[in-house]
Amino acid sequence: MRKVAADCEVLLVEIGGTVGDIESLPFLEAIRQMRQDLGRDNTSSSTSPSSHGSPPRRKLKTKPTQHSVKEMLSIGIQPDILLCRSDRAVPHEMRAKIALFCNVQERAVIAARDVASIYELP
Repeated sequence: MRKVAADCEVLLVEIGGTVGDIESLPFLEAIRQMRQDLGRDNTSSSTSPSSHGSPPRRKLKTKPTQHSVKEMLSIGIQPDILLCRSDRAVPHEMRAKIALFCNVQERAVIAARDVASIYELP
């Protein structure tokens, strides 16, 4: 990461998978150490948990986000931004609750609507 970042103003690093899975732990540890080395002013962490409920009602849920943040905290990473994945708009009240229980600023809880293709994102 440092080698690639040497030629960049901003470097985005994605670690796929689920927080807490043993396969991702070495990568998450590298991110944790990088934040320690570079400081909070030079790094930012985010997570993109699902806010989907379980069928059949598919009611939006805050618990998956809270659980994901808890797992990140258990390995020493405090996310600054939460991108709550959902198939519909996430109400303000729900984003406020997530901010409160995940210890992030309310403006840092962002609804990330599902798209049919990754090419729709930009």
